[in-house]
Amino acid sequence: SIETLSTAITLEAGVQWGAAYDAVAAVNRTIVGAHPVDPSIGAAGGWLMGGGHSALTPTYGLGTSRSNRILHPLTTSLC
Repeated sequence: SIETLSTAITLEAGVQWGAAYDAVAAVNRTIVGAHPVDPSIGAAGGWLMGGGHSALTPTYGLGTSRSNRILHPLTTSLC
């Protein structure tokens, strides 16, 4: 799911960039994200963990620099 606030967007696991771009466009906002050529790229995964390089990086910085927080589950297994 995607939740847009006044200055932040929450992206949950499985959200793709196409859906994220559509959600922020609906509230007249812009986000630093992956190249829109392939909108099926996951928005909350590897792109951000790899630094978050974008066409908007020279203006707004890396995706990781624009992130307020990243939450991820910790798993514990008994092997």
